[in-house]
Amino acid sequence: MKARKGRILFGVDDPPTKMYLVKEGAIKIYRYTEDGREVMLHIHGPNELITISPLFKDMDHIVYAESIVDTEVYWIPTHQLKDIVREDPEILIEISTALSNNWDEVEEKIEAFVTHDSLGRLAYIILQLMNKYSEKGRGKMSLPFSLTHQELANLTGMFRETISISMQELKKAGIISVEKHFIIVQDKKRLEECARTGKQAVA
Repeated sequence: MKARKGRILFGVDDPPTKMYLVKEGAIKIYRYTEDGREVMLHIHGPNELITISPLFKDMDHIVYAESIVDTEVYWIPTHQLKDIVREDPEILIEISTALSNNWDEVEEKIEAFVTHDSLGRLAYIILQLMNKYSEKGRGKMSLPFSLTHQELANLTGMFRETISISMQELKKAGIISVEKHFIIVQDKKRLEECARTGKQAVA
């Protein structure tokens, strides 16, 4: 299924009628706060299953899933998936493998957030996104979707003001540039160094 940018696959309180797997593109997972602010929780990329816990918990979705670029996804109806699993339980092993890969990424992210300073955490997230989604040109890397400072704050667990300061540090060091909220990596090696050592890399 092809999903144009901005298409919502499911929303809060929708029943889990399908299981989705991203073939190419990017799907953001988000919810709204009580005062109406959107909070981005995660971005799913190629070969990742999209928020499947409601399928196995017999519960409605508690988040929204929306394509942030033109995206292609595989999908299968929930009832058909259950029939296939009954006939071939080894399918669950494939699903578990996909989930374990996602968990490996989560564990690495947690470690980075616990051990890194604010600049290191931001550099880690930008590098992670670039490795998944970047478009290369003239020796530079850029994301195909825009990210506001608030969205970066949501993804890193930091305050927006902290993100603004760290972004300025990365731009001043010539490591990244930003055009209309689109991040462009000018120096990947130094970004990798920032992701490892944080502020030491720009001191």
